[in-house]
Amino acid sequence: MFRKHPKVTLLAMGARVSESVTFNIYNAFLVTYTVTVLGLAASVVLDALLVASVVGFFTILVAGRLSDRFGRRPVFATGAGLALVSAVPIFALVNTENAALITLGVVVGWGLAACIMFGPEGAMFAEVFPTRVRYSGMSAVYQIGVIPTGAVAPLIGTSLVSAWSGSVWPVAIYVMAMALISLVSVYFLPETHRRDLRDASAYDTTRESVGAGR
Repeated sequence: MFRKHPKVTLLAMGARVSESVTFNIYNAFLVTYTVTVLGLAASVVLDALLVASVVGFFTILVAGRLSDRFGRRPVFATGAGLALVSAVPIFALVNTENAALITLGVVVGWGLAACIMFGPEGAMFAEVFPTRVRYSGMSAVYQIGVIPTGAVAPLIGTSLVSAWSGSVWPVAIYVMAMALISLVSVYFLPETHRRDLRDASAYDTTRESVGAGR
């Protein structure tokens, strides 16, 4: 993948970092932060995650449907953009220690931002690769791409809070930085939702510019 399709592979990996980091920060890290730093009961965030998961179920369906109509890239970018602009407000809501406001923040960050990205990403990451390497390409994006970002996001978040004497704002900046990386990566990925999947040559990214299809 990295030898024959290096650009599109790296761009797809870059596109996925916001979804992966957003998911892990608002699911795993937030439980640790609210319990160990804010002193709240774990049930506060777990209940918020339950509500966000219900919202996310419908968000994924709607986002996937919208990506079939308007394109993978604009819908995915909407989720990454929401992750970018909502990070600071979400942590401000969390720091109020109010269960209802925490739930609102988690719904926005996880139930909306992350799940908007979930909706089109399966199709988007499959379609940017030629048919003969599509499975390998998706595997590289999903498995290898997440290791240096989402897989360690809770650890990075905890380390940032510790290094900044309990302040969560560096974590918000981290979430925003990953969202920005995804937005830039998605901008340069080709749009694919109107291409014929039966035509393998139409997806041969070694013979077309990475930015084609806009």
